[in-house]
Amino acid sequence: MIIITGKNRRTGYRFTNNQLQDFFKGKALKLKRPPSKREIDADPELPSYSTYLRRFGGKSNICNILQIDNIPADIHRQLCQDCTLNPTSCNQDPFDCASEANLYYRSTNSRKLI
Repeated sequence: MIIITGKNRRTGYRFTNNQLQDFFKGKALKLKRPPSKREIDADPELPSYSTYLRRFGGKSNICNILQIDNIPADIHRQLCQDCTLNPTSCNQDPFDCASEANLYYRSTNSRKLI
């Protein structure tokens, strides 16, 4: 795999689907949630959001491919704020918490988080 650093990664280079998925997953792991469109575009180490849109059809599709719950960033932050554990030291994976919250909302016929 070719690794190009800085702003040059975003112009004139054709990424494979696997590379795009790896970049997205790496950013999601770093943030502990899927990155937003703004976060993708603001990161010079990532291809632009329009690249993901052209290749995968957007954030929802790539989250489905990577089997990541597509929880919006504001809801994800709220889950940690409302946590009954100490959010700074609970050491739980926010993706697991988001999945549990999604199951709860589905079981109560409330608005689905995704």
